[in-house]
Amino acid sequence: KLFPGTGQKQRFCQLQQRIIIGKGMNQADWEGIGSHSFRKGSITYLLGMPGGPCAISVYLRAAWSLGTTQDRCITGGEGNDNFCGRILAGNNLKKESFDLFTPHFTKAALTKLQQTGFHCFIDGYESFPDSFKRCIPVFLANILYHLDTLKRWFPARHCLWGAPLFVAFGSDTMQQLQDLKKEVILCHGHCEDCRMSC
Repeated sequence: KLFPGTGQKQRFCQLQQRIIIGKGMNQADWEGIGSHSFRKGSITYLLGMPGGPCAISVYLRAAWSLGTTQDRCITGGEGNDNFCGRILAGNNLKKESFDLFTPHFTKAALTKLQQTGFHCFIDGYESFPDSFKRCIPVFLANILYHLDTLKRWFPARHCLWGAPLFVAFGSDTMQQLQDLKKEVILCHGHCEDCRMSC
């Protein structure tokens, strides 16, 4: 579960309806839209894609039953779920970047960061749910990967540079972050350092 608590489907549907109502749709138009709409739309998109995943992979991704015999004999092969997920995330199947990992830290850098403590970089870190804390290293790696772009976009006196991440080590912070940025890696398909595949 990404978010703590129970009744996630109901909370998701209520939030979805608030957004739809906020867009000015009539109740009659949105009553048939629910969490199932995303699943049905995703399946339709995947099955209609030339060169896309096979139907079995799509059904398994959607957690649809294949029948008793098929459920016992047909299981997802390595990478099929990832393949479907990357397409649904908006990655273009025809581009080289399709199987590109998000920027992430090496294992050595993660160990260093855990020893330093993420609370040095992010206000309120200790109060975050564990499910969100697991996302912080990825967010931090992405910020550092794009650090030069942020410097171009935001002037030196911008409030962004006052965030804990950018003042954590005093006047030496930017140098420390640039050193840490060297530990952010990008790779295609499989990461030898973290052993993940996409």
